[in-house]
Amino acid sequence: MNVPVQAMTLGIGPGVFRLGRLHFKLLPIGGNVQFDADPGGLHPTPFNSLSRKKLVLLNLSGVFSLLLLSVTLLQFEGLVAFYRGIWQLVAGALWHETGYELVRQGREAIADEPWWRLLGLTAAQVAAWVTLPFPLSSGARALAAAFRGTWAAAAWESTANSFMLLLYFAFLASWLVVLFNAFF
Repeated sequence: MNVPVQAMTLGIGPGVFRLGRLHFKLLPIGGNVQFDADPGGLHPTPFNSLSRKKLVLLNLSGVFSLLLLSVTLLQFEGLVAFYRGIWQLVAGALWHETGYELVRQGREAIADEPWWRLLGLTAAQVAAWVTLPFPLSSGARALAAAFRGTWAAAAWESTANSFMLLLYFAFLASWLVVLFNAFF
């Protein structure tokens, strides 16, 4: 796509060390790529000149990578786990009994399943989580890219973004209640 990369980060948390543009963080979970882009889109950059289709694909590339890992480890079950993961995240937040049951199943899986299955299932669940259109998630960025330059873009950036932020905090608070009650 010929977009210059500002930095690549592997992991989350405080920085441990860096090799040029490659940053290593304390917890080796996740990562991101920062491109040379003008956030407001006022100045022409290779990133800002990408088509909507390429921006959508670029914003979903992390989801695709997680799905690839999940499918590599679990075959078709990885796709099923991703699809189920979206509904499990939503159902667990809406109905706490469902959330408690999902936590119980997760604890059993940790005790019984081999590490590679847990990695595949976790990759599918994380892919499901970041696909939801919460602010700053891959799903939200892909939607914003899809609507870039249309009449809906202004509505997404203001009203929809505020609504999704409130929904995100309600979703997160609901899951924190489930996890707190399940473990304490």
